[in-house]
Amino acid sequence: MESEELERLMIDYLHQRLQPQDRIRLQQHLNAHPAAAAKILELADEELLLSRGLKALPLVSHISQRVSRRVSQRRLLRRENNSALVWTAFGIAALVALCLLLVNSWHGAPAAEAVATLESASGDTVLVRAGKTARVQNGDSLALGDELKTAHSEARVRYADGTTLQLGASSVVQFKSASGGKKVMLHTGSLQCRAASQPAGQPLVIYTKEAETTVIGTVFKLLSQSGITRLQVDEGKVKLTDVNTRESATISSGEFVVADNRRKLAVTKIETPAVAAIPDTFTQEFPDKSSFKEGILDLTDVPPGMVASVRQVPIPNSDKLFIMSSLFTETKPYFMVHDDSVIHLTYRSEIVQGFSTFELFLVLFPADGWSYSKNIICRVTPTSTAWQTVEIPISKFLDSRTAASQKVEGMVCRCFFLQTYNYSGIRVGRFSVTREKAK
Repeated sequence: MESEELERLMIDYLHQRLQPQDRIRLQQHLNAHPAAAAKILELADEELLLSRGLKALPLVSHISQRVSRRVSQRRLLRRENNSALVWTAFGIAALVALCLLLVNSWHGAPAAEAVATLESASGDTVLVRAGKTARVQNGDSLALGDELKTAHSEARVRYADGTTLQLGASSVVQFKSASGGKKVMLHTGSLQCRAASQPAGQPLVIYTKEAETTVIGTVFKLLSQSGITRLQVDEGKVKLTDVNTRESATISSGEFVVADNRRKLAVTKIETPAVAAIPDTFTQEFPDKSSFKEGILDLTDVPPGMVASVRQVPIPNSDKLFIMSSLFTETKPYFMVHDDSVIHLTYRSEIVQGFSTFELFLVLFPADGWSYSKNIICRVTPTSTAWQTVEIPISKFLDSRTAASQKVEGMVCRCFFLQTYNYSGIRVGRFSVTREKAK
């Protein structure tokens, strides 16, 4: 902006005859060039301003220091006529207003605009805002950048258009930039969304580490866990894009898709088996390594009744840590878990001295859906280098992810891991479950 035009706008501002559009231009210029505010002190009676107590305002003092030495040292002539008094009065009011405006721009941006409301949440749900964590209450406003975290709880978020997000236990969501539509980051956990019809060009986009889900208006469930994102659509259509491969797929009602940044997206029709069809006893022998995400087929020293075994593989950049983990199944559950279930594991360890242990890690889901999960875990310490079978009742397993009212009884195991902490040379030949009481 030219200096003559800026001076004209300032004079008009002091006389309160500035047009609305010019007022906006002046404020935008002063926001971008705070030093230009010093010009007002040249146009107003500086002595009177300071004598009226405005010198105590930090910003006035700050601006005064920016005025040139020549201007700050000379005394402005007092005007004795009425118009001069009006000029000065307007100048005081205008400068105070500008001070407040500039203080706001220099000492931080305005508070983030509320984008949604916390409709309901249980006791251990927390909000992280600007690095500070606080408890929440029903009705709290949620702003851009806020993170909402559930632990053993659930929470419901509502937007002004009626769109709702139902967060499952152990979930973390963050509300991102709202330009071009609603944007949410699901860092971990699960949510169920019921989206109202979104305006053209302003979709709801939900991001995870593996994928981005674009919604126009529909009902769906989204799960982000263990390196996968699973989208299940109950009503309408949803577009999912793998953030690594950039492959996209449209998922319709009654379908699901899984993104893991490696495999090709495969849209699958949801098959919900009857609860009775899920076995509550289970036997898995390992004739090959197809059941495991990580594991080396080992055909040596296999006990009678087994055709092979699987052993651990080294973790990169470590000569002591090893891992063996099973695959994750989206459609076919392994077995149903009951309170009186007993896990049987036939294994062999090449070493028992020192710290030698591994974990049996089960990931459980409700038999009728994916609304939450429960991880249960049990550590096993080898006592012999021979093949042996251990029997572990479910009551010996510890919860590592538990929400209020969740129970093991009737949940379905869709993933289990055998995971070593230190070198133990673990080999697994059979895994089975019964409902008999532990001896």
